[in-house]
Amino acid sequence: MKDLATVIIISLVLSFGLVIIHIIMTPLLSGIANSDVISQNNMSVQALQNTQSNAINRLDYVFLVIFIGLFIVCLIVSYFISGIPLFTFIYFIILIFMCMTSAIFSYIWTKFEIAPELTLTIQNNFPITNYIMENFLVFTIILGFLSMIVMYAKPQQI
Repeated sequence: MKDLATVIIISLVLSFGLVIIHIIMTPLLSGIANSDVISQNNMSVQALQNTQSNAINRLDYVFLVIFIGLFIVCLIVSYFISGIPLFTFIYFIILIFMCMTSAIFSYIWTKFEIAPELTLTIQNNFPITNYIMENFLVFTIILGFLSMIVMYAKPQQI
């Protein structure tokens, strides 16, 4: 169950972190490119624009790849945990607690997203992250039940 909690926390921190990096780096790169010293050299301006297009604008895909990776790692870890069917009820109760936690995190994301300063940035540059975080409860339920199936459905070792 710690693996599911880890996925939830890392996803929340990563989504906020990537949006903050985008908010900080976009005007910073523009300001550097427009400075008197840098704007005289076309190669420097081109390098800054490449950084903007190749790194900063792809942060949404970084979140998607890391989220899918965490999802897969959670399922692999669940396979290696030996689950006793007697504890399925306890797992289910912990899953309900994790679902409540992810619903709270989804609410926090929604409040973060509707801030006037961030709405356009998130909608234009982070559509995948926004979709995942708005439906975070659904993804948590899917991951929790898949993890439970993987943990308890494998052949028991004697």
